[in-house]
Amino acid sequence: MQQSESNKDKIKNINTERDLIAGLIRFPEYMYEIEAFLSEHDFANSVNKKFFSVFPYLILDNDIRRLDSSIIFSTISNLNYQFGSDVN
Repeated sequence: MQQSESNKDKIKNINTERDLIAGLIRFPEYMYEIEAFLSEHDFANSVNKKFFSVFPYLILDNDIRRLDSSIIFSTISNLNYQFGSDVN
């Protein structure tokens, strides 16, 4: 499967996006299985997109085996990502 770039292929349910992110935080080893067909471009919600975008960096590039909010937020901050008013 190819990484999708079109709007029709995006995950359209914010709860599904959050569930996927929560699952990867709990089981980061699954990133190795989904990285070939899922990217941050598949997320419709901008906050979820930012969260997901750091997972390949943390898990695949830096071999982080345990994720928590401090690691994720620190990485987002270090990459100078900005959150708008859509964080809830």
